[in-house]
Amino acid sequence: MQAVLSWIMSSRWRAAIVVWLTGAIQWLSLLGGGLVALVGLRQGPAEGLAVALLASAGLVPFALFVGMPPIVMAGTALSLWLPVLVMSWNLRRTQSLSGSLQLAGLFGMMVVLAFFASPETGGEISRRLVDQVLVPLFEASRDGGVPGERELDAMARLVPGVLATALTAALIVSLILGRWWQAILYNPGGFRADFHELRHGQVAVLAGGALFVLAALTTIGIIDSLALVAILLLMFQGLAVCHALVHRRGMSGFWLAPVYLMLVLMSLPAMSLLAALAILDNVIDFRGRFAPATGQENSAND
Repeated sequence: MQAVLSWIMSSRWRAAIVVWLTGAIQWLSLLGGGLVALVGLRQGPAEGLAVALLASAGLVPFALFVGMPPIVMAGTALSLWLPVLVMSWNLRRTQSLSGSLQLAGLFGMMVVLAFFASPETGGEISRRLVDQVLVPLFEASRDGGVPGERELDAMARLVPGVLATALTAALIVSLILGRWWQAILYNPGGFRADFHELRHGQVAVLAGGALFVLAALTTIGIIDSLALVAILLLMFQGLAVCHALVHRRGMSGFWLAPVYLMLVLMSLPAMSLLAALAILDNVIDFRGRFAPATGQENSAND
């Protein structure tokens, strides 16, 4: 991997072409976001912006070739790459991984607010998306059964939060990839040290915890959606606690498998548990109490 990353980073055009390829092949988009983050972290936001713009320009003729509106393809790519550049600029400037992840949460919450601040209500937009996207999928399924109006309304209520959480997750994963690749190339072991010490701070944790509680006690759509973004953000601190405890206590990485298995099989409950762990960590300090850092972290990357 180190040789491949070095080859990509040796030229702006190489970086732009690889980012363009990941934008054209949608399921590789996170890799492109990670590469944009790496360029921004290593060479600065101006170079990262140049790579992102070159790649997005290359998507225009590709979109025309496949019969897709160019503004949709290029705009979708830039909606990931540009916020990642802002996050990488902040990380490069402040060396604060937590602050940069919080920027991802802020972008996600802005998506939620945009839904509910539009001339139509957030519920109307969400229900229209459900009718246009999910209902045809139900109709095309084997049994062809479409849920009732109550079930469709319940799905629509989740749309703003799900979309915002998906964007936030993509931004965070892209930045983490970029930081990890930066460590592989230039600072072995640096990513592990950063991630194991991830802590959002009292203000962010209290705000996220408040949204968590309000969502449990109310049925207000905007609160539910904002709480989903907050839970995702806090989840990463919970994951950092788990990784740090396992690594510092000399345990096998196998002990982390149940955590990720739960995230796959029971996404929201597992995310909520990890978010609760993050809230408790700011009170109890699990890492300091049960597995203090030795100052000699293993140089291998997670």
